[in-house]
Amino acid sequence: MAVTGLSPFVRSTIGKRRRTVDIGLPLAETYRVPASAATVLDALGDGNRRLILERLVTGPVPVGVLADQLPISRPAVSQHLRVLKEAGLVVVSVVGTRRLYRVNPAGLTVVREYFDRFWATTMDNFAALAEAEATKGDS
Repeated sequence: MAVTGLSPFVRSTIGKRRRTVDIGLPLAETYRVPASAATVLDALGDGNRRLILERLVTGPVPVGVLADQLPISRPAVSQHLRVLKEAGLVVVSVVGTRRLYRVNPAGLTVVREYFDRFWATTMDNFAALAEAEATKGDS
């Protein structure tokens, strides 16, 4: 039987048993890929998202309360929260009919590790410069 008009991949899988994954399985934490520093920094590049994150430092807050505290609409707050959630900076929990958002410390760890690399390099360079100056002063 000749099959035409199909990609080579599709043609190669016709008549073969396909492997599937059960969609009903719960998503395990090990399957989640941590956000990159670039993703987190991009999310924090917006002033409103930084304001939202600062408001969440005190504890879990629903969208409505955040919207009341900010100069943007509730739908805009929801969109910003979605971006922060995708970046791994906030997590959401459902309590009754309310969705409470809180800071995700693991998301902040990504940024901290990113900046710690710069700090370590800067301190190493400073130590080398101080040592060179001390050696220069001794001669």
